[in-house]
Amino acid sequence: MSFFNHFTVDHQGSITEILLANTDYFDVVHYTEFHEELMNFVEQEKPQNLLVRFDDVQYCSTAIISALLKARHRQLSEGRKIKICGMNDAVRSGFKMLKLDGSVFDICEDEASAIAGF
Repeated sequence: MSFFNHFTVDHQGSITEILLANTDYFDVVHYTEFHEELMNFVEQEKPQNLLVRFDDVQYCSTAIISALLKARHRQLSEGRKIKICGMNDAVRSGFKMLKLDGSVFDICEDEASAIAGF
């Protein structure tokens, strides 16, 4: 398992899992660091199957969503996959309101169903 400032990384066979840190206390600097850290990870590691886990996230700002959209673009442009899982109802509701659930992001209820979907 690898540790970054804003997420941890674990490998499950061909699937690379990113567990996001609790974003409750993020400020502008943290969001910028998260974006840079995530993009550097995606560009350098080039995970074939990326699973982003929201298990510890209670609130998701547009800055987090923006970083995820850019990571998604990078993944898909290079023929790689990305899925999201572990969202609480409030966070998932925000993704649904923005029409990102299903149309942009493949969001699964839990880790097991996301892994099975790769």
